[in-house]
Amino acid sequence: MRWLVGLLVLANVLVAGYFLLWRDNASGPHVQTRDVGKLRILDFGTPPPAAGGPPAQNGAPHPPQSICMEWRGLSAAQMDQGRKAMQALASEHVLSVKEVPLQRMYWVMIPPLPSSAEATARLAQLHALGITDAALVTAAPWQNAISLGLYASEDSASRRLAELAQKGVSGLSTQTQAKTGTDYYFLIKSANSDVLQQLDGIRLAFPTTTLSRVACGNDAN
Repeated sequence: MRWLVGLLVLANVLVAGYFLLWRDNASGPHVQTRDVGKLRILDFGTPPPAAGGPPAQNGAPHPPQSICMEWRGLSAAQMDQGRKAMQALASEHVLSVKEVPLQRMYWVMIPPLPSSAEATARLAQLHALGITDAALVTAAPWQNAISLGLYASEDSASRRLAELAQKGVSGLSTQTQAKTGTDYYFLIKSANSDVLQQLDGIRLAFPTTTLSRVACGNDAN
């Protein structure tokens, strides 16, 4: 009797094993699972990062572009009123304002040296090279600089620089200086578009002046 019970148990085990084996084979190839906590979830519309590269920045906002305006035609008296208007505008918005001379001179020079002794020695070297128009600057803020000429145009200053370089002079620089008696205009730079509208309103009080948008060049930096 015992052998009959054992035979039935063995038959049940074999049948169960057959169905389990059939279910695993019917489910297809083996699939490797991962820990969900280690997977990165990407929002729809966001491209996945490239392998070995930084995440895509397509959705990052672009910084606002600066706007530059020239306010011209102001007399000396109107410039004083314009300064007050610019100060009031700067108290409300982030902007930079420069007063730019209409007529400029170009100063060829050697920037200030650390001491008057070094400046005097450098001046003697220049005189020895036959550069007799070199002069020592004694007044601040250019004290101990060496002046090598003031020119009405940038081309003239460039020719002077080339001439001095051919004689072996190094450490040269060109500074822009306002011509005596020249008028000025305002150069305003801001990334806030509201400034443009307010500037136009300010200009209406000075009907003979002009306000125009310009490219933000070196003068606006």
